[in-house]
Amino acid sequence: MVDKNLFLYDFAVVAVMKNYAPYVKEWLNYHLLAGVDHFYIYDNESSDNLKEVLKPYVDVGTVTLYSGKTSQLEAYNNALQNKFACRYMAFIDVDEFIFPKAKPTLPETVDEILKTNSMAATLGVNSLIFGSNGQEKADYSRGVLDRFTARGKNVDNRIKTIANPRRVSFFPTANYGVYLDGNYSVNENGQIFFDAVDEGKTIDKIVINRYPIKSREEWVKLGRGNAENFPINAYNDEQEDGILKYRESRRNVPIVAKKIDYPKMLNALTKNLSPMIRENEPADFFKGKIENFLTCLNLSLYLKANYLEDATSLFEELSLNALHRAIFTNLTIPDVMLIIEEMPKILRLSYPVVGKILDFAIEIIPQVMQNLKSHSRYHQTLWHDFMDLDYKLDMLKSFKA
Repeated sequence: MVDKNLFLYDFAVVAVMKNYAPYVKEWLNYHLLAGVDHFYIYDNESSDNLKEVLKPYVDVGTVTLYSGKTSQLEAYNNALQNKFACRYMAFIDVDEFIFPKAKPTLPETVDEILKTNSMAATLGVNSLIFGSNGQEKADYSRGVLDRFTARGKNVDNRIKTIANPRRVSFFPTANYGVYLDGNYSVNENGQIFFDAVDEGKTIDKIVINRYPIKSREEWVKLGRGNAENFPINAYNDEQEDGILKYRESRRNVPIVAKKIDYPKMLNALTKNLSPMIRENEPADFFKGKIENFLTCLNLSLYLKANYLEDATSLFEELSLNALHRAIFTNLTIPDVMLIIEEMPKILRLSYPVVGKILDFAIEIIPQVMQNLKSHSRYHQTLWHDFMDLDYKLDMLKSFKA
């Protein structure tokens, strides 16, 4: 795994919302208690006071707010631009609450599940759907978690994604991404699956509690349907208070805005890159660290723009030199794809080693394309990957002309 101290945020949540002002404070505060330290929120032309409710969180840097008409897929793919800022990113809705069970916090729980799955791009999380508790009227004086405690008896096999965003190419659907070739999705038991559903349907380690129905009044107001088709008896099969007990166990955790600790990040860069200063560092130091060194590079660029311009140029060059050394270790296909994706950023830098990395990318892309051709079964993403690599190869060759 990449050194967690190289990221601005350990665990971020991405969500699109419209006219959800009455619910967002509870949702934010719950997830802060659960270990989330940043939110990327896309306000899809809300007409209520959502911006006013979010303003205190924006002012202290807990929320990055985007405004304007957007779709869920546009928002999710835009959020991936922050993939080197966040160690994990969860892509959920504002009526969904992620409940960690294996460990006290979400980052610890995801670490526990993925620690033996180095090729997992995402963790797919199943859901429990909560009903109306027979309520007709909205009661905004109480939160969603307190008001709706009855849920359906069956686990929903549709998953939501918690991602290592550096391994996600893009989202073609809201529930499932296209990953760097060689990466995959796993469920909480480490089992691989290949779609937006996971038939394993276990929720022993982590679950998403979904509250799409609420009261009849809210059902209509939120545009779920009309009063006549309100599913008053749906998903009210069993009482479930696990998330309330979890929240109570975390009630003494202070909700404070995370401050960007620049000296700590400089120390992390020093720790990860100082071996580059020594001559004849063994090749084993560089093995399996492509993602780590690219994260170092992105952090160096961020610090240069926001903190110490002169001091961090050294880290840029050390990151690139380390990346070049790592190229000659046993690379995986996802490693190669990640380098290729980052080439536009690398080519903007004017260090001698950039030309060597460019030569590597031009040489390796035809080999990756041949690997894609050799896949024995058709997969819709292979065509996308092949055409994308062909285009990128032409673009990279133009830098040599």
